[in-house]
Amino acid sequence: MPCFRTHGLLCVEEYDFQFVVPFHNGTWPEGLPQEDILQNVKCPCTYIKASTSYGGDGVLYCANDDEDAAKVVSLIAGCRKVETESSDHDIHFVYSKQFIGISKNFYDEIAE
Repeated sequence: MPCFRTHGLLCVEEYDFQFVVPFHNGTWPEGLPQEDILQNVKCPCTYIKASTSYGGDGVLYCANDDEDAAKVVSLIAGCRKVETESSDHDIHFVYSKQFIGISKNFYDEIAE
């Protein structure tokens, strides 16, 4: 089985490594009106929530913990949350069949 973690290296030559600094030091949301942005989403959406997982060093291994995910969903009118057993940031690549299934179900619901 190929190592899925290396697919990001395909575009490493174009990657700006300074992009990750605010994520690493926790400053990325400073000055960003997240609640306003989320409340202004006017289209149907599905929030895919990876299982909450922390590393031994206390680092959160998914985008949001359960409390933050609930807040995101509450701020977007009509947002549907789908929880997954995986805890991988790259679900669309690592768990592509699951991601496609969730996306297809979402499309089928809004197409009615």
